[in-house]
Amino acid sequence: MKKAAVLSVGDLILDVPEVEKYFDESRELLKSGDVVIGQVEIPYTNRPQWSAYDNHSAPATDPVRLEAMKDAGFNVGTCAGNHSFDQGYYGVMDTLDKLHELGIATAGEGANEAEACAPAVITRKGLKFACFSYTAVGPKTVQATPAKAGAAFIYVATSYDNDTNEPGALPTHIYTSVSPAALAQMRTAFRKAKADGATVLASFHMGRMHSTDIQQYQIEIAHAAIDAGAEMVFAHHPHTLLGIEMYRGKPIYYSIGHFIFATDAFLQEGTALAGQRRFLPNHWQGVNTEALIRPREPITETIPFYVGDQASRNTLIAKGVFDETGLVRAGFIPCWIDDTGHPVPVRRGEKGDEVLAHIRELCRLEQLDTRFTWSEDGTEVWLS
Repeated sequence: MKKAAVLSVGDLILDVPEVEKYFDESRELLKSGDVVIGQVEIPYTNRPQWSAYDNHSAPATDPVRLEAMKDAGFNVGTCAGNHSFDQGYYGVMDTLDKLHELGIATAGEGANEAEACAPAVITRKGLKFACFSYTAVGPKTVQATPAKAGAAFIYVATSYDNDTNEPGALPTHIYTSVSPAALAQMRTAFRKAKADGATVLASFHMGRMHSTDIQQYQIEIAHAAIDAGAEMVFAHHPHTLLGIEMYRGKPIYYSIGHFIFATDAFLQEGTALAGQRRFLPNHWQGVNTEALIRPREPITETIPFYVGDQASRNTLIAKGVFDETGLVRAGFIPCWIDDTGHPVPVRRGEKGDEVLAHIRELCRLEQLDTRFTWSEDGTEVWLS
């Protein structure tokens, strides 16, 4: 019986010259996959239009840099994210056009809502896969509508409570809940894809930036996806790993971190970019923090374009093996972002033990009882 391997990585920010070299250590492994998925984090266009009010809006990047994805073996790009509409209509369409030119199927963005919500469909070794992509974070301007380009969007409401009888104090409880209509649309789409004979893969841009907490809405979305037929759930956005859950025998990677974070955007102090970084229309000084506008610094002198913290250098390549009966096994290849900013697959007995220990601790903090087993050759970790 033929088996197909699905590989998936987190955020790809390919915003520097010669960015293909960032895949040097992982390229061979990625090319070994049959369905290879990467999260396209930022817009690629030579016709920029600043279109989002968020102060973390991404500048436009030359579409030619997406060729590094093709060269590394990617054949699916998930595009829904908080930066989807940062460069307006052209940012959406030029990104998609270049990916399609390269033969990379896309999901999560489109010229309208119907296109954005459609899955990337790909057949490998006789098995048909439908990969969906949604974002649950970002300014509402990212949302695709029947008459507007953008991303497949899941609305999440946030409410705050304070039980200390101290008006104006910080909240003691934060609640997040998902739009029932968005979940209903997702369920319908997944069930249709399954009825068409496809294995459903679900990618979500969700979570709180740089936080290791798994919030209520993340669990609600991920469980709903599995309940509706998804075989694997991949999430990203926090730019750090989160815990992994086995739910009904299916893996939920609550964040697979970022894979390549190659940009100098946070280090530039040009007039337009600096002004955008300091634009905080929805904040006032009583709740604002200096960290929101402080320029970020690389964590080592040898990583000129990496702006995460030390923990964010732990990352992984999620892996699922499928045959005609469905998911055979799920796991991941642990990776470490080295002192040049490159993600490097790491083994048992080496840096791999530290990456796995980090993931175990994340699971412990969230009371996830996932079990991990090294493969015989010490290159992969399997989940149960």
